[in-house]
Amino acid sequence: MNQDADLVVIGSRVWVGDGTSTDALAVRGANVVAHGAAARDMIGARTRVLDRAGALVVPGFQDAHVHAPQAGHNLDNVDLRDLTGRHAYLEHIARYVAEHPAAEWIVGGGWSMEHFPKGTPRREDLDAVTGGKPAFLFNRDVHGAWVNSAALARAGIDATTPDPPDGRYERDADGTPVGMLHEGAAYTFESAWVPAPTHSEWERAILCAQDHLHSLGITSWQDAWVTPATLAAYRGLAHDRRLTARVVGALWWDRHRHLEQIDELREQREQGAPGFHPTTVKIMVDGIVENQTAGMLEPFCDGCGGVTDNHGLMYVDRDVLLPAVTELDRLGFQVHMHAIGDRAIRTALDAVAAARAANGPSDNRHHIAHVQVVQPQDVGRFAELGVIANCQTYWA
Repeated sequence: MNQDADLVVIGSRVWVGDGTSTDALAVRGANVVAHGAAARDMIGARTRVLDRAGALVVPGFQDAHVHAPQAGHNLDNVDLRDLTGRHAYLEHIARYVAEHPAAEWIVGGGWSMEHFPKGTPRREDLDAVTGGKPAFLFNRDVHGAWVNSAALARAGIDATTPDPPDGRYERDADGTPVGMLHEGAAYTFESAWVPAPTHSEWERAILCAQDHLHSLGITSWQDAWVTPATLAAYRGLAHDRRLTARVVGALWWDRHRHLEQIDELREQREQGAPGFHPTTVKIMVDGIVENQTAGMLEPFCDGCGGVTDNHGLMYVDRDVLLPAVTELDRLGFQVHMHAIGDRAIRTALDAVAAARAANGPSDNRHHIAHVQVVQPQDVGRFAELGVIANCQTYWA
């Protein structure tokens, strides 16, 4: 039997995984079969040899905060991620509508707030390119959505519609919604009116995202937004061996409920499969800075040299967050908290402190995601409490 390798990389520093490195790596088929001197011994007549002096070879990158199903869904529909500017967005949407005459809704996302005045796109622009079909397009950070007049009419949203408690409709001076839904206004709209992807569509979305992530060298990730529907899709792909990444699922904490949901999360944790581990819980503590929903200690400015009375939103009250994190920690869950404003971050740290006081130290590796506005006196608490700062340099 031919024992030659298909590929041998030499001259590089190969990270082995036990704290050591070597200088060569051999691959046969889809498997790494040797490293070091043993890898060099497998060079034969048909072996491709890459001399990469000074390079670093690692098994793959891991992304600690990604939304693969939602991103894959965008890639399979209206994907605005790599485009720049209002006109490019509208041209792409118009092209998609023309190429998909059977689509009942125009869905997708990836647009950026910076390309619109005050970060606010308008329904009239979408109306001009969607041919009367309702449209719902999440923005790049998935904290707001751009909708057209047909979508607003479908939901019965007009100047008399009150804002939901966890979000708002951007409005003109007379109260008419302009077509931008913030936070809970977007999530509630999507769940109530936008057709949900089927099980097979969620599977296809995850596979689409997986192909893209693998192309970047990302071999494992934590999905920071796992719902029962995407849990089932991940589970099916893992059992069929179509999930070739290693994925940790962060089960979604329903901010409209309290501690009674923990039993359901425990049941969902048991629905893992080889390569898929739903062992984390994702809690949204606040919103984002851009739409002034981040939980802040001081109020937001008004843009005219003064301040408002708006301190942002806290989606999970302190008296719920602290006992929730304490109980999840006791049950062995990792807790992944979205916290951007300094008030939200301090409250999230307080929640971990309460868990440590009640349960003692653990290796659950709780983390706070985004961490954009932090008070100096809170920085050291991350190390003291063993909390990981899960930062996204993309947003910096």
